[in-house]
Amino acid sequence: MLSESVCNPAQATLPPDLCEHLETRIASGALELPILPHVASQVLAMSTSDDTNARSLAELLHRDQAIAAHVLRVANSPLYRPRVPLVSLQQAVSRLGLATVATCGLYRGICPRNCPALPAQCGRRLLRRVAS
Repeated sequence: MLSESVCNPAQATLPPDLCEHLETRIASGALELPILPHVASQVLAMSTSDDTNARSLAELLHRDQAIAAHVLRVANSPLYRPRVPLVSLQQAVSRLGLATVATCGLYRGICPRNCPALPAQCGRRLLRRVAS
């Protein structure tokens, strides 16, 4: 069973349906945790570094086409859409900020290709959180 602090509905750390799904998978021994791709883990590390800038993070994103495309897609989404579409990763990183780019890297690194059992509604919630 997952800890109270993670699945307590009052604290709302995880959606209740996601907690139930995870508890079921853990109890049955069917939970396989994906390995985070190297570029995604580097994006997470760089996003917490004080000396990271948009250029260096964009250079790193060029190494993983899936993450790079996802960052550009989010940066050009209706929520962030500029008057002129962003075409470079450096522009996208500057518009989104390090925390959002890190979330995009994490999302694209583990979902959806590596988490087919993740309920669709939880994936949509995570995607909305990435875009916000």
